[in-house]
Amino acid sequence: MHQIGKETESIRSRMIDLTKQLESISSEWESSSSSVDDTDWSRKTFGHGVEQYFVGMKEEIQLLESLLTNDDHSSNQVISVCGMGGLGKTSLARKVYQGEAVQRWFEARAWI
Repeated sequence: MHQIGKETESIRSRMIDLTKQLESISSEWESSSSSVDDTDWSRKTFGHGVEQYFVGMKEEIQLLESLLTNDDHSSNQVISVCGMGGLGKTSLARKVYQGEAVQRWFEARAWI
């Protein structure tokens, strides 16, 4: 448990550093790019609440759940969910994150 606490504190510290860097970069970018059009919708996302109507992707959900809840702790893994915008990547990840199997498996979880 002590090791987990140390790792958590290290991650928290790194997140604070990254937040400061992002704020610095953001303020520099904003001051140097006054011509940016605020109506550029190409990179904006919207939460439509579609998760309540989420259907399909049963195989993908089962695959992600099995990858997350396997007993092989020999190595840390990063699981990427990739695809074009609007395909439901975030909805899929949220569905798995909120699923009963993942909730039972992990002592603690965080949605970032």
